Amino acid sequence: MVSDRHILFLVAAWARTRRDLSVTVLSEDMARVATMLKRANHRSVMFRYPNEEPMPDEFLTFLPAQMPPVPGSFDPVAVIKAAQCLDYQSCEPDDWDQTDAARLLQGLINDAIARLPGWRDAAWCIPDGAPAPTKSVRHDLGRGRALHLCPAHDAEYTVAAASSAVGRDLDTRAGLAASSASDHACEVCALPSSDDTLNH
Repeated sequence: MVSDRHILFLVAAWARTRRDLSVTVLSEDMARVATMLKRANHRSVMFRYPNEEPMPDEFLTFLPAQMPPVPGSFDPVAVIKAAQCLDYQSCEPDDWDQTDAARLLQGLINDAIARLPGWRDAAWCIPDGAPAPTKSVRHDLGRGRALHLCPAHDAEYTVAAASSAVGRDLDTRAGLAASSASDHACEVCALPSSDDTLNH
């Protein structure tokens, strides 16, 4: 089973998404959701290992006083990963996809995806005959800024972003080059960025 901290992290993110919709969320509501998620996780474990001793009910119940504060924002990538983990750890019963817990986790994932940098600016529909979308502006998740990159460094940044150490190194080099780069030049090497390449 996942830890209580794992569940409370997701519940706090869920509460944030509800409050962003101007929905009142009380600690009692959060405790009810946390209990639902933990019991779904426990149900899956018992389904997978039916000979195991079930946990006492009091260990599957959260109290309002145990609820964490609701954050002002959250890391969408961390929420997606944590929600997918709990989904995986709870999916053994055949009816899992029809449960309220499964629907809540999927809704939380969908909300977090919409909070990813660049998501709202991406095309919703791509008509026939249109070129494949090319992103010339990469968002630096760690610093909350956008980088203009040439095609070569655009590809490099895509790979480098998977490693925070490499990503920070690339961002440092980008910062050094930015002082001499124009608005449409690569911030690493000062060559034309992808959008300029496509427009010529």
